[in-house]
Amino acid sequence: MMTTVDWSLGRIVDFLEKMDGPRNPDKKLIETTNIFFRSDNDGAQTHGKDVISGNAPLKYGKNYAK
Repeated sequence: MMTTVDWSLGRIVDFLEKMDGPRNPDKKLIETTNIFFRSDNDGAQTHGKDVISGNAPLKYGKNYAK
């Protein structure tokens, strides 16, 4: 998974480094672009006896490494 993400992000960065900015032709697109990288670390969480989010079909939640 991480290898694929790294490869994909590398392709995006390579493209941005090669392209001139459409609004700033004197700059490369990488100089005027922000890249936001996010991940989802969701899972089952409880509040008292209530489950406030699910993690089905996985057992436990993000607080467990089983």
